[in-house]
Amino acid sequence: MSKQIFGVPGRDTKDGRFLTRSAKANGLVFTTLHHGFDPSDYDPTIESGTLPEDLPTQTTFALTELGKVLAEAGSSLENVVRTTIFVNSPDGDAVEQANAAAVEFFAANGIVRAPAFATWRGELVDSGVAADMVATVPGDSVSRTGGFLRIPPQSGAGGGVGTSEQTEACLSRILAVLEANGSRLDKLVKVQVFMADIGEKHGLYNPTYNEFFHSRGILQKPARSTLGVELDPGELIRMEAIAYE
Repeated sequence: MSKQIFGVPGRDTKDGRFLTRSAKANGLVFTTLHHGFDPSDYDPTIESGTLPEDLPTQTTFALTELGKVLAEAGSSLENVVRTTIFVNSPDGDAVEQANAAAVEFFAANGIVRAPAFATWRGELVDSGVAADMVATVPGDSVSRTGGFLRIPPQSGAGGGVGTSEQTEACLSRILAVLEANGSRLDKLVKVQVFMADIGEKHGLYNPTYNEFFHSRGILQKPARSTLGVELDPGELIRMEAIAYE
């Protein structure tokens, strides 16, 4: 496994330190927590800037900066699979304000369905809102580490127009990658599923998913998580997986 760290040299009280903005490994980017400072005067070398008073603006600013961080690491907002937002405010609707701002932010950036995100109320040192992200890196290849094989996201696009067909296509592509790398379907330990229109389509993909394993004699399927996300036009489902070698 190779790891890359992205950041800037620190200044002032943090002089001599390298301030990490994100880390990339095994096809994923993990960002540092970023606060809602105004991008117009935010200085990443001291992690400080003007802080707006209202929570929605802080949320937007934090996510805007994270978009820049992802770009540094070769990813983008379109590849975000998880966003975590932290809110420090006595307002009873603070979480709802942050959630609404996040949905609006992604929509303004062409992502109609926001990627999965969780919002927590807690204590922050520097701001009222802070956030971090996990995103995939397009084009990253299969990687091996610690006896495990990580399979990058496989799209169902081109495998058919329906959810069942694209589910079958995703799993078939994962199987092909496994076999090409000397592994097998029964060695999968985790499958992460990303779905468009999860509320409507979940019941359509699940039977196909189960049958794919059962028809191959695998009755105990790997651990699985399924999240609703924004995918490319015509793409209904995407999967990534981890197997042991």
